[in-house]
Amino acid sequence: MNILLQQLTEEVNARGYSEKTLTSYLAANDHLIRYFDPPIDTIGVCALFNDGDGVFELARMAVSPVFHGKGYGKQLIKHCLLKLKEIDAKKVYLVSNTKLASAIGLYKKYGFQTVSEGQHPIYSRANIVMERHIL
Repeated sequence: MNILLQQLTEEVNARGYSEKTLTSYLAANDHLIRYFDPPIDTIGVCALFNDGDGVFELARMAVSPVFHGKGYGKQLIKHCLLKLKEIDAKKVYLVSNTKLASAIGLYKKYGFQTVSEGQHPIYSRANIVMERHIL
């Protein structure tokens, strides 16, 4: 699971923040959600990046393959949506790939709608953008 945390750290660093400021950055502006069940290692992670004006990106949502099919992805996305409501977010979007059929199905189940399909201009592996308004 450390690879997921590493990828999340790389995402934050790509936005111009050093690893040293990762914790304070996430605490002050965005939210890292790490679901774990001690003494088991991390089960899943995701982040909510604040783009301003009440718009957040749901990024790097992943569940360790060992825990696939056990409902942890549903728990993570529910927690994200509750957190977004708690912080008065207006909208959340995500960037993904249509090859990840189970993830796309999960996003649709929780109200995300496709905004665009096709090669993403920034993320080379992404070909779908989805969003959902927070009520």
